Amino acid sequence: MTQDWQRRLYAAYVSTGQGGINAEQKFASSRAHLLRLIDRHVPANRDARILDLGCGAGNILYFLKLRGFTKLDGVDFSKEQIDLAHRLGLVEARQGDIVEELSRLPDGSVDVIFAMDILEHLDGDTLFRVGDEAFRVLRGGGKLIVHVPNADAIFGSSIRYGDLTHERAFNHLSMRQFMRAVGFTRIACFEDTPVPHGIRSTARAFLWWVGTLGFRLLNAAETGQTKSILSRNFLATAIKPQ
Repeated sequence: MTQDWQRRLYAAYVSTGQGGINAEQKFASSRAHLLRLIDRHVPANRDARILDLGCGAGNILYFLKLRGFTKLDGVDFSKEQIDLAHRLGLVEARQGDIVEELSRLPDGSVDVIFAMDILEHLDGDTLFRVGDEAFRVLRGGGKLIVHVPNADAIFGSSIRYGDLTHERAFNHLSMRQFMRAVGFTRIACFEDTPVPHGIRSTARAFLWWVGTLGFRLLNAAETGQTKSILSRNFLATAIKPQ
């Protein structure tokens, strides 16, 4: 249940600097990242029904429309965020509680659910209610796509504690634990690496690879594992069994 202090913060989510910062520029700063995400992780069928939980000002919705998807819905608790989405023409976004919105949907009625930068805001009980409801409304073979703060990140605390409404961070182990407990399979976690799409972004991608190499070697030395996720946030996907 959302408490009074949380409602106060969500009501002022844009004006306090937490949301919608680059929305008036049509989400220009996230364009390359989100288009790559959509191209890699969303099914090619443009008739797929897609639900964006915690849609904010509508950045995912905007780029899904740009890629030709039409059966879109988004919900967010923040009226400021939804007002901004509507000013940008994203009428698919509406204000509401994500648990209530999920509970109204029929079983197996959605192909893809996005939960981008939302799970970290939920207490334990609500986290599993959202997970269970998302599992229920996805069709067999449907996909859940989430984006969360990374507890293993080099600068992870900047995200975990950069928003007073955050309740937790995840790493790839706790994310897999959550997804499996809900019933999902084929779970994959991905580092948020810089996306090369010009000179500056290519330089950033190279610096990220070079700068994180030492941390990856240390992690391998301690754990024997060669794969590590070090970005401040990470992406995870999971499939509902047929």
